[in-house]
Amino acid sequence: HPHPLSFGRHRPPDRANESIRTRYPAAWDTMYGPGEESGDDSDGSGLLLGDVGFLFESSAKASSVFYEFGTARAELTAIDDDPGAVQSGHYVWPAANVLCRYLVREASGGGEGRGALSVVELGCGCGLCGLVVAQISPDDLVLFVESQAGITGGGADVGVERGAPPSSCAISLTFTDHDHTVLERCRTNRDATSNLLGSAGPVNSHISAALEGATFHLLRWGGVGAAGVEAQPTEPVLVLGSDLIYCREVVRPLLGTVAGLLLGGAAAGSNRSNGERNPRVSPAVMVMAQSFAYDDETEDEIDACCAEMGLERRTVEEGGDGNPASGDADGGGGNVKIQIFRPMVPI
Repeated sequence: HPHPLSFGRHRPPDRANESIRTRYPAAWDTMYGPGEESGDDSDGSGLLLGDVGFLFESSAKASSVFYEFGTARAELTAIDDDPGAVQSGHYVWPAANVLCRYLVREASGGGEGRGALSVVELGCGCGLCGLVVAQISPDDLVLFVESQAGITGGGADVGVERGAPPSSCAISLTFTDHDHTVLERCRTNRDATSNLLGSAGPVNSHISAALEGATFHLLRWGGVGAAGVEAQPTEPVLVLGSDLIYCREVVRPLLGTVAGLLLGGAAAGSNRSNGERNPRVSPAVMVMAQSFAYDDETEDEIDACCAEMGLERRTVEEGGDGNPASGDADGGGGNVKIQIFRPMVPI
C-alpha cells in the first residue's frame, strides 16, 4: 500500500520539481545532491514524487534499537514507529528481520577456505541486513552463494582457484540507497554496531575489517551510480534486499540493477540478446525478503523482467508477518516471502 504522497512513485511535473527545489533548497540538496537541477527521469535519475514526503524524516524522532540474531548483534538508530504504509528508509521494515534470521540460519557452517566475496545491500535503509551479514563467516557465505547459484562440489579455495584478487577483508560490504540522509543514518548505525561489538571484547578480525571497510553509495535503480557498486567479476556476490518492491513501476529499474550485479556489467539485461553481455565467472545471487503480498500486475512484471534480463527466481520461504513481537519466527499465515534471484544459466 503506497504512501499517500507516492502516487505510484511517478515523477512529478517539472513545475513541481521547480517549486520543491525553490522552496526547500537545503532539503533538495540533501536528498538529491548539490547542483541537481533537472527533474528529467529519462535516465532514471530524476525526482520521484514519493520522495517528497520523506525530505524531512531524517529529523523525525528516533531511538536506539538493539537486535540479536544468533551471535550477530546490531545497534540501530531508527524512527521509533511502525513503518505502516510509509516508504522510508529511516524505519526498520519487518522484512529486514526476516532476511537476517534466514541468512543467519542458512549460511551457517560447512564453508572453509573459500576466499573473499562482495555483499551489496540495495535500498539499505538503516542497514540492519548488511550489518548482520558482516558478522557471518565469509566462508559460510560463499558456500551459501555457491549452493544457491547452482554450484555443487566447489571445494575449498574455490575463490582463489577462480582468480579472486587478494582482499584485506574477506567480506567487501557495500550499502546503497537513493537517499543521502538514509545513507548517513546507515553510516551512524555502522559505527554504533562496531562500538557495541567492541564493548563486549575482542572482535573477530573479519567482522571488524568488513565494518570498518564498508562503503556507502548513492544509487538509483536503473540509473546513476550502478557502476560504483559493481563487484569484480571474479568475486562471488551476495545482493541483499528487504521490502524493496511496493508497486509495479519499480520492478524494471530494480531488476535492471540486480541483473547488472549478478550477470556482470550495468547493461547486462539490456544487452542479453545481442551477445554483448560480459558474464561474471563467479557465483552471484540476490536474496530478497518482502513483508506484504504483491498484486498480480507486479508479479507478472517480475516474471517478464526476469525472462528478459536472464534471471530466474524461486521462493525459499513464505508465511508469517515478520514481526517478532507477534511471536512469528519463520512461519505462519502472513505474507512474508523470501526469494532467491540468480542467473538463468548457473555459472
